[in-house]
Amino acid sequence: SIQYLPGADWYPRQAPNHPVLTQLFQSSNFADAIVVVEGVEFKLHSFVLETQCRWLFDLVSQSQGRSVSIPNIDKSTFKAILEYIYGVKQPTLADETFAKSILCQANKFGLSNLKILAECTIAYKFLDSNNAAELLILADSHSCTLLKEEAMNLFDFQPSLIIRTNGWSNLQKSSTLLAELFEFMHCSFAQDPFESNTDLYHMSAPELLKLLDECHFELDGNRATLVERLNTKRGTG
Repeated sequence: SIQYLPGADWYPRQAPNHPVLTQLFQSSNFADAIVVVEGVEFKLHSFVLETQCRWLFDLVSQSQGRSVSIPNIDKSTFKAILEYIYGVKQPTLADETFAKSILCQANKFGLSNLKILAECTIAYKFLDSNNAAELLILADSHSCTLLKEEAMNLFDFQPSLIIRTNGWSNLQKSSTLLAELFEFMHCSFAQDPFESNTDLYHMSAPELLKLLDECHFELDGNRATLVERLNTKRGTG
């Protein structure tokens, strides 16, 4: 396979460490919620979840003091997510499978910065001609703007290798995504040159995300959503 090397790597700012929350997580003192994953009990704190992960807070709140089981997630991924929530550390995304697991679960849990960290890692470390089609499908289904753009760039760079992969067979089942890929490869982000937001449409995904990050805006969403947020900032700035 041939690996596509992007022009400039961008990552979301690192989440701060929280020594007090870390101590709570490691000791389980004052825990008032229990979540079970693959038979392992994790003792958690509702007041932490309320501010750090609303999805998980709502889940344990509905349990009325009973333990809650979460299916379709492995205990290693869940522990890494909890360490992120409690400000212990960011996960080490050393392989593609774990990075994809973190991305999908962070998307489910509403942890957008963690999701984008995984997305950037996949795009910059693991994207190649063997998995480009598969990762394009993943990116499209989870609104991963940067990963989607990098996968499409790789199609433009080495299409003859990608169309021989198993992922290409799955990609061909989506006429909408195929049409979008064709437009990207032949038209890029072409817009009316007289529109005031033309420059935003021509920016790469890392450039858009960097601007949003500097404005402390939400980073998650498809390309159109990101551009709309920046246009809103311009209109009120």
